[in-house]
Amino acid sequence: KEYIQGVDQLTFKKDYLIICSSLKDMAAMDELLFNNVECVAPDSENTLINENVITVWGSKYKRILVLFDNDQAGIAAMERYNKMYGLPTVHLQIEKDLSDAIKAHGVDHIREVITPLLKQACTK
Repeated sequence: KEYIQGVDQLTFKKDYLIICSSLKDMAAMDELLFNNVECVAPDSENTLINENVITVWGSKYKRILVLFDNDQAGIAAMERYNKMYGLPTVHLQIEKDLSDAIKAHGVDHIREVITPLLKQACTK
């Protein structure tokens, strides 16, 4: 059975939902202290979340964004979500993934780098 990590914690009271690549990256996103974001993660980047689920979430959030790993599989999966559902993607080109980027460069630096990427994705 496909399980979406973080789905049980969704409040639907934030403006944005970010589909991350893993539970580890969800925790990393929490470290960035964005107060208007909730996160989920499928079991795998190769697991496409059901269209009905995306539709329901789309009615509850201003925007759904996809932030997967900075590798071939992650980039391909982000492109798939964009093509299938029209979801904007956030390509963080520092390190392999968000949690590695925070570990290598610190929370403050990554917040500075990712904030404009998130804003840009929200205007697509």
